[in-house]
Amino acid sequence: MSQIKRIILHIGRHKSGTSALQHYLTSIRESLDRQGILYPRAGTGHHAIAHHNLARLCDYREIDGLDLTQIITSLSAEIQPHHHTLLFSSEEFQNLNRMSRIRQFVRSFPNADVEIICYVREYADYLMSSFRQAVQNQGKFQTFTDFTQYRFPARGFIRRWRGIGRINFGWFHPNLLLEGDIIHDFFNKTGLSLPHDYVTQQRNPSLGGNLLWMKLSANRNLSLFLPYKDLTGLMQIRPEFTRYFRLSDRRANALRAQTKYNKSFSKLLGPVPMTSWEDGANLPNLKTFEADMAFIREHCDIDLGAMNFDPTLGHDWF
Repeated sequence: MSQIKRIILHIGRHKSGTSALQHYLTSIRESLDRQGILYPRAGTGHHAIAHHNLARLCDYREIDGLDLTQIITSLSAEIQPHHHTLLFSSEEFQNLNRMSRIRQFVRSFPNADVEIICYVREYADYLMSSFRQAVQNQGKFQTFTDFTQYRFPARGFIRRWRGIGRINFGWFHPNLLLEGDIIHDFFNKTGLSLPHDYVTQQRNPSLGGNLLWMKLSANRNLSLFLPYKDLTGLMQIRPEFTRYFRLSDRRANALRAQTKYNKSFSKLLGPVPMTSWEDGANLPNLKTFEADMAFIREHCDIDLGAMNFDPTLGHDWF
């Protein structure tokens, strides 16, 4: 493994195009391999897409009987003489608070330069996007106000990763990404060759509109709603279901003022790209409520009447 000269660790963050990038890297494994770049299967688990197992083992001694030494052994079996670069990606790396095991891992390649790639959203933008995704993914009921109580300690995050390698961070914002696209930007940032036949990927939208309110209402009532796949399908054919809710500029600025997150990252990345959600709809949106219900009935096998949706509730959830 001494021939490895470079390790690229893409560590997220959440809601910054990580899934799109990981699926694309998986799809071009052979192309990367021909360039001497290994996107390993070791540390990815069953689907072989993202290195979540590696990230988790850098946080815990063992998961499901697997330990970090076994990952390193499996990785060494994948490395061939022509490989000079290792590329890993998992947004779960961002959860590491203790860096001793990730340091142990990269030191297995004593001749390698380590580069940390990470994309970050502006603070209020991160809260907006993450909350919508959390409602879509989970059965837990929590209001947006509850959700915003968490403070992401940006300075500690930056300091920890500086101790692992050279950090190469960027704002996740369409106006600041090359071609407005995470994959174009990632390949440019790393200096890797993007295949000529690459076509900009459709982004994975976050849940919005009355569909967001319905899912949160179902969570509150402990009711089973539509599965993730059906929610995604509805979002793809009805743009209203990807629409953000109204967040006043005054409230967004108050959230920003509660943390040094933006200030910390602006020192590293330059001016903060601000977004406004002032023109979003208050939820539930009564103007489109009946039409949205009819659309769901038409496209999904679900008894909405049994869900006991009460559109008089929820105005204070967002």
